[in-house]
Amino acid sequence: MADNTRPVAFWVTFKGHKPGCVEAPTLLEAATEAQKLSNGCAVETCQRLPYPATPRLNQYSDPQHGVMPAFCYAPDKCQGHTSCPQRISCTD
Repeated sequence: MADNTRPVAFWVTFKGHKPGCVEAPTLLEAATEAQKLSNGCAVETCQRLPYPATPRLNQYSDPQHGVMPAFCYAPDKCQGHTSCPQRISCTD
């Protein structure tokens, strides 16, 4: 990331590949990176997540804070949101 833009998490679904989380600065970059990471499988959807989720196809490590844990436990429900739609702990 040459421009120091901090990436965000995206949930990506594919044709012929299991879905996964990709961290990238923009939706377009996330879709492009996801296609590379899935060995060229076609991206069907790519939507923003409030936090990273598993499985992770890549992960960003902040030079100061390291890797953000995969806090999103329901990416199918949370995709398309910039904050947690449940507003309660996913682990309760």
